[in-house]
Amino acid sequence: MSALETAKCTAVVTSELPSGSSNYSRDGLSEFLADGVIILSLDPTMDRRKLAVMKMRSTKHTLKPQNIEIGKGGMQII
Repeated sequence: MSALETAKCTAVVTSELPSGSSNYSRDGLSEFLADGVIILSLDPTMDRRKLAVMKMRSTKHTLKPQNIEIGKGGMQII
């Protein structure tokens, strides 16, 4: 993370979470260093994919998960 900050760049870092994890990153530390945390999940009971912004510094946002669709045109919030 310090190398990315030194590079003065915008980076998207991805991580896979173990099922049932209460952290927002695999190591449980990265979410504190990152400016934003976005969680992508699947709700099999409703057959929907969801996106939730759990953290985004310097901006207001909802914590409510939003339904998304992924198709040929990319990802869309529905």
